[in-house]
Amino acid sequence: MASEAGNDDSIHVIDFLDEYIKQCGIKKLKGKEMTIPKLLKLSGTIDDLRENRIEDMGAYVLFRALNNNCFLSAIDLSYNEIGDKGAASIADFIKGDNRVKKFVLKSNNISQTGGAALGKALLVNDTINEFDISYNPIGNAGGMEFAATLQVNTLIQKLLLSHCGLSTDALIALSTVLSATRTVKTLCLSNNESNFSRLTQSCANDVMMHLSNMIKANRGIEKLGFAKMGISDFMVVEYLGPAVLANRKIAKLDLSW
Repeated sequence: MASEAGNDDSIHVIDFLDEYIKQCGIKKLKGKEMTIPKLLKLSGTIDDLRENRIEDMGAYVLFRALNNNCFLSAIDLSYNEIGDKGAASIADFIKGDNRVKKFVLKSNNISQTGGAALGKALLVNDTINEFDISYNPIGNAGGMEFAATLQVNTLIQKLLLSHCGLSTDALIALSTVLSATRTVKTLCLSNNESNFSRLTQSCANDVMMHLSNMIKANRGIEKLGFAKMGISDFMVVEYLGPAVLANRKIAKLDLSW
């Protein structure tokens, strides 16, 4: 049985769905059909959800209702409290959906298991071109799954993985895969392995060498986020600077602290 909080959460989501379904009904206005809404925004920052954010049960109810009945092109569930179980419900939806192009899951509670499930779902999805899972601790397993997905998926143009607790292995795997793809135009890896002092100098340099090699080889990325990565002056001079000069494609590079 779902917890009391889970039941409240589900009821609250159903209220939003009722309103969405009402809006989706085709109505006549002066002989013209009204436009079906394309964006479903249930961000935890909006007033109606600030004190009752969507959790796992709410995500389950939401995507069960939308399954095979979705006319949306964008879904924003940022700043909620969705965990791995909710991520599994979202992953199941992504596998079967062919309409949504933009998915925002920023600042939830999705960890390695949920991150891996979402990465695998994107492997078989053929419509999503923007995916934001930043500020979720998807860690090594999630990061490695996204790297595997990018080997096959040729649709994703914007991928935001900042503050995801990506491991050294995940960052190197992503760098290796992205060296050979031109599809991704915007990539954010900011605030991962931010404290390079925890690594040996050779390990930290190895990560930066792989990231720089990716920059040098990639000819698709136009916006790249490396903020709060603990990048030293030596790394800039030895690896990053020469790679950026060789790239000539990147229009915006964020190295802020």
